Amino acid sequence: MATQPSCINERETDSTAAVYYFSHIPKTGGTSFTAILDRFFHADEIFSPQLWWDVGDVQQVRQQKYRFFRGHFGMGAQALSESKLHTLTILRDPLKMAYSAYRYVQRESNTKVHDYVVGQGLTFEDFLQDPRTKNLAQNRLFKSLALGAGIPLDGADLVVTAENYRSHKRQWNKAVKGMDSEEKISLAKAYLDGCFWVGFLEQFELSLMLLCQQMSWPVIGVTEKLNKHPEPPEISELAKSLVQKMNGIDYQLYNHAKRTFDQKAEVLSAEVNSHNAAQYSMADWLDENYQKNHLKQTSGVLAEAINYDFSMPLLGQNWHQREWLEIEGIYFRWTGPEAITSIDFWLSAGDYAVCIEFINVSDVKLLKQLGVAVNGHAVKVSVSNNGNVGGIMFGCKKEHCQANGLLRIQMTTGPLSSHDAVFNSGDSRKVGFAVKSITINRQELTSP
Repeated sequence: MATQPSCINERETDSTAAVYYFSHIPKTGGTSFTAILDRFFHADEIFSPQLWWDVGDVQQVRQQKYRFFRGHFGMGAQALSESKLHTLTILRDPLKMAYSAYRYVQRESNTKVHDYVVGQGLTFEDFLQDPRTKNLAQNRLFKSLALGAGIPLDGADLVVTAENYRSHKRQWNKAVKGMDSEEKISLAKAYLDGCFWVGFLEQFELSLMLLCQQMSWPVIGVTEKLNKHPEPPEISELAKSLVQKMNGIDYQLYNHAKRTFDQKAEVLSAEVNSHNAAQYSMADWLDENYQKNHLKQTSGVLAEAINYDFSMPLLGQNWHQREWLEIEGIYFRWTGPEAITSIDFWLSAGDYAVCIEFINVSDVKLLKQLGVAVNGHAVKVSVSNNGNVGGIMFGCKKEHCQANGLLRIQMTTGPLSSHDAVFNSGDSRKVGFAVKSITINRQELTSP
């Protein structure tokens, strides 16, 4: 049976198996973004470690031919792959980053200066001036991006462990330690200019739109923010002044990348506005762009059947991150956070029988509320379940298939509950069905 092809767009690369790297700068929403990016790669294509001290033997990593790296590897990430990395990163206003770092230290007891900050009752202004803490709020964008700048690109004889990481880091830092501010700015600007994509946390949804445009991906839709914390209160003028003085390099990098971002956003907006339809949105344009280019950037062959599980790339909206169920040895995903969930497959026209297997549901009432549509056509649904486990079955007629091969399944339920409210888990995500697999097979369907 056919499976979902890898979903990365090669239009802007010369490789049929481009390799990507998300350079995760702390306190920039990278945990949420990682969960989003993971959906476009097969689980086996993703390098799991996200910290240098978990990497181990770099040469062994290079031999595995991973297609997606994400984590805190900075410029040194290139050593992890024999292929050129296409880098993505997210930037954040240095002021908000600094305050986020302060609140993180207050919350997390395992940070080195937590006891000191809490015990001394340091205010944000104190945090920015105290010799023991101010470095945590100073040019964090540059420090994160420049990490590993001194690593040989071939990763020759490099083995990084928890025991030797600090020694390696001191050696790597020599590459930038002797630079003056202008040289550091020049280095980081060149790196950002060479990135495949740069987004901004302050404009997260627009950033995702621009990424979908660049990759010809379907619209990602509503996303649940992970590691989300309350917005900061009004920040004093003193704190703003201190952060501005401490982050001269970061502000230059942020503003430099923001100019490019704004130009790209204007181009996309102009493209969308060139359509005269009153209700035509950016999401409509992106969906058209995705449908027009998807087969060009993949195999170009429409499947005759689908045997899908969540180790595979996902094309769809309103799905939470990939999770592993140890007892069954399978991946699954919860639907949510919205009550309307969709998933796309690309098949040749025909009559199909579809089965969606779920291993849990937040409320069995959702089974009675469930409605399913295929490419906008409502279909009759049959549910077979034993408590919270079961299958959702329905047929798809040939006339429901789009001419381009798209088969978009949309499931709609009533309002979803939080994982915590149902399972007492401390997990605030709103969830519906925990789906483990979808099968689509040809079948003779009779008219009702």
